[in-house]
Amino acid sequence: MSLGGFSMFDLYRQEAEQHGRALTDGLVALESASDPALVESLMRAAHSVKGAARIVGFDALVKLAHAMEDCLVRIQKGAEAISAGRTDQLLQGVDLITQSAAVAESDVAAWSAQQDAKIKALVKNFEEAAVPAAAAVAAVPPPTAPAAAPAPTSPTAPAAAPAPTSPTAPAAAPAPTSGDVSVMVRTRSLDRLMRLSSESLVESRRLEGVQQRLHAIRRGERALEDLFDRRRAGGVIADDELQAAHQRVRAEVAQLDADLQAHVRRSEELGSALHHEAIQSRMRPFADACVTVPRTVRDLARSLGKDVAIRLGGQAVSVDRDILRKLEAPLTHLVRNAVDHGIDLPSDRSAAGKSAQATIRVTASHQAGMLLVEVADDGRGIDLDRLRAKILEKKLSTQELVARMGERELLDFLFLPGFSTASALTDISGRGVGLDVVQSTVHEVGGSVEVITAPTKGTTFRMRLPVTLSVVRAAIVSIGGEPYALPLARMERIDRLGESDLTHVEGRLVAKIQEELVGLIRADSLRSAEDARLDRRWISR
Repeated sequence: MSLGGFSMFDLYRQEAEQHGRALTDGLVALESASDPALVESLMRAAHSVKGAARIVGFDALVKLAHAMEDCLVRIQKGAEAISAGRTDQLLQGVDLITQSAAVAESDVAAWSAQQDAKIKALVKNFEEAAVPAAAAVAAVPPPTAPAAAPAPTSPTAPAAAPAPTSPTAPAAAPAPTSGDVSVMVRTRSLDRLMRLSSESLVESRRLEGVQQRLHAIRRGERALEDLFDRRRAGGVIADDELQAAHQRVRAEVAQLDADLQAHVRRSEELGSALHHEAIQSRMRPFADACVTVPRTVRDLARSLGKDVAIRLGGQAVSVDRDILRKLEAPLTHLVRNAVDHGIDLPSDRSAAGKSAQATIRVTASHQAGMLLVEVADDGRGIDLDRLRAKILEKKLSTQELVARMGERELLDFLFLPGFSTASALTDISGRGVGLDVVQSTVHEVGGSVEVITAPTKGTTFRMRLPVTLSVVRAAIVSIGGEPYALPLARMERIDRLGESDLTHVEGRLVAKIQEELVGLIRADSLRSAEDARLDRRWISR
């Protein structure tokens, strides 16, 4: 059975993904707030999954969702206190629901048999009588880091290799390889696209009126030519008659010009609106990149014995879906990095006069036509002296140069492949992979990443990326009489220099810009060198 081109199982997958996300976010929020009022939405989500699974005959998920719903009912009624242990069990159930969304319909029976023992164990746990919160915590060991998330990096070291796979970690669905894929678009955006396309069609019909006016002008022109021909042939043509014919043609030309200007203006407006709406249809909220962040922070912090609150900002900021997809891995690296190494233990924070609960902030905003994403923690900050020692230990520079390096130059070493300041190798850190991946991914889309740190205050990783890859805003310049487009995302500034601003230093042409000497090179010389290189390559063939 299908509905609107989708099979019932396709609809189940969408339900499982949507409600699995809602359950994860809600459970993490419930554990922090301990507010029974938050449970109602979780109960609805579990009930919806149960109903969808029943429709497609996914019996194993029906039993699991039903047991989770019963457990949530007890929590709402106060018969059971929410605890970290019970939250772990519920999140394990959510992981199985999320996994089921990646299962092919033909593999349901096999997957159900494979997960049967886990599902039965969870159902049994959910059916057990409520236990005190302390006992619940003791009954379930702290979770390992979710396998679906990449391993973290240290604020002073790149991220580690992935942690051992958790038995209940959700399996990511394979990424589509075909260009013909379905994407979600807001109905409001589709409505606007339909309206604009209709207006464009109506506007194109106005050209028929313009064409009729052009025919009228041509008729007037021929009449005027006939009058001149008759006058040249000796006919008696009054000047008033000629002037009247000329005025009629001029009036038609003026009207045609006005119509054409109105048409061109309206066409540009519609084309621009249609273009921007098409771009908007590719946009998704930044929140889509933060789906796993609260869960990642919660599980990793608990396994490390840390108390960390996550604060998300700019969730409604629009980002191109391609940028969003590339942003997920670097974002997860940086968040896990902050929890593992940026945040200190509660006892250490209390001894330093800070709140025992640390905070990690993930925010997004639009700034100067770029997407600005920040991952900031209020942890211990980066120890620059330790960083210097590691640079020397790895023989990446000399002692004299390291001693003269500023903070920014030192922090750039963090992005080198294989660089790590971790003192011990663990399943989370110390392998020296991660931050180089963050930098390479950001650079791949024409962005940049920088680190800002303050001892005992915390560390901020700031990524600047283009808002969209669909359209590249560019400055058009003329080089050697030919137009070239230079991407604005790769340009820092544009200055107009006069001859008086130029000078020569050590045989090189330079200009003084903001009290700094900047070396210059002629763009046409670069083009000539490239042309010559291409010519030589052609001859060598």
